[in-house]
Amino acid sequence: MKNISRFRALALRASFLVALAVFTLPSFAQNVVQEDGETIEFIGLKKWTVKQLQDSVRKHDPKGKLSFCAATLKSELKFCDASVIYYYRNDTTYDGVITVIEPQDSLLVKRNALFEGENDLQSEWYDFSDKYRKYNYERTLAQRTRLLTDDSAHIELEQFVKRAQRIKIDTAIFREIRTLLRTNPVNVKNLSKIVHTSWNPYSRGVAILAMSGLPDNDTCLASVVHGLLDIAVSSASVIPAEESLSFIMKHRKNQILLPPLYKDLRTLVNGANLFAYGEVMKLISLGKPTEKDFREIFTTEHSRLLLLAHLRAMTPLARKFAAELITTINPKFASLSEAEQKKYLNIR
Repeated sequence: MKNISRFRALALRASFLVALAVFTLPSFAQNVVQEDGETIEFIGLKKWTVKQLQDSVRKHDPKGKLSFCAATLKSELKFCDASVIYYYRNDTTYDGVITVIEPQDSLLVKRNALFEGENDLQSEWYDFSDKYRKYNYERTLAQRTRLLTDDSAHIELEQFVKRAQRIKIDTAIFREIRTLLRTNPVNVKNLSKIVHTSWNPYSRGVAILAMSGLPDNDTCLASVVHGLLDIAVSSASVIPAEESLSFIMKHRKNQILLPPLYKDLRTLVNGANLFAYGEVMKLISLGKPTEKDFREIFTTEHSRLLLLAHLRAMTPLARKFAAELITTINPKFASLSEAEQKKYLNIR
């Protein structure tokens, strides 16, 4: 199978008691389909229908499943971005969600430009960089081998969960980073420069991972967020950025300052990295956003429509972080009518 898609096994239990159902509107039920016994919901469709997507995906890969279609949507159908995420409610029940940004919105999801700077990693980190390069290659190769050899229509849930979890960066990498930081302090300014300019995705990935070890440093946080916008093919730097952001949010003690992050957040809420969309919503929420912050970040109607689409998702865990964000800004939002919600979000 030529479709290669990253899966995020978000092993979140349905133990949270947030009243999210109020955001769900029946009109969105048409974007939920059944495929080989799986329930799959689409978020972000504008001009395309689910049937058009299914037909187009199968035209390029007759045996392909929607749950493997992110690569096809981006490479063959020219979607700006696409993600396939499985949200696990428990060990046996999960919801599939495919989120897309359609081709006509390409100007809203500009990623980082191609890099031309030097590879300026400090010498003490060279050995780790080589190790990470080999680790990332082996991880990617293993992922592709599994996707090419598995019969996607007959994957046992247990095998699927284990495979999805293996795609994530091993926690041993983060432990080694923290150990290295204790013996080899880093120059944060230099690491930030690498993230913003280095041509080498492995150098950028290592720099991002190193900065995850300094969760209360604002420059490190800003650089990690910037790394989320790396070119999509650079899994060597994009995946470290996504997982480093999760690590920082878990361990940070200082208040998150949103204004320095406005520029990159504006692009991210437009859908430039849909695999990280939930984490971006969580980041904004942790920054205790004001109405002003919200208006400064969600500057386009497209971004507000994408937020509203998540709020109205049928899949509870797909709307969790979006609901927590809007409730932080306006606790009464859930009680508003559909028309009032659109008016509040300034959606025509």
